Amino acid sequence: MSKKVFMSIVILLCVISVSFSIPASGMFGEDVIEKIRPAETDLPDGFVYGTVPEGAKSIFKANPWKMDQSAITRLTKEIYPDGNYQSVKAIHMSIITRKDRPFGDDLVCYIFVFKNNDAANREIKKLEQYALFNKDRQILHTKKNLAVVLMIDDVDDYSYIHEMSNVIKQKLDTL
Repeated sequence: MSKKVFMSIVILLCVISVSFSIPASGMFGEDVIEKIRPAETDLPDGFVYGTVPEGAKSIFKANPWKMDQSAITRLTKEIYPDGNYQSVKAIHMSIITRKDRPFGDDLVCYIFVFKNNDAANREIKKLEQYALFNKDRQILHTKKNLAVVLMIDDVDDYSYIHEMSNVIKQKLDTL
């Protein structure tokens, strides 16, 4: 093999390896969850993290909670229509309730970290459609392979997720 052919192959391999590493370097890892999840100080006045009932502790280990793989597999399709657990690297969940109703779920925050850009694009489209259908009960923020979903049951609580949404958006803007 001539020196020119060998060098051409080496250069081609370098270009290919760099092109594959660039998209991956822009993705978020699971550590981003701790940077953007709602802290206790971010909760609206009169709200606290909810208490997980005994009967649900086999599924929900804690609150707030970064789900284990078993919960991701079981719950992704329950959180949003056609949710594909195989696309998800991590899910954080915070259930927030009024102080006088510790077992309630007035506000819920999910943070999804998807495995790669393709998975993120597919799943974020589903989340966007779901958010559009539920625009009076849900706020969605996305960035790269990350999606933050804030949900409520009662439309009268929308102002609370809007308030939390602004705090989370500020955190996302610093990433």
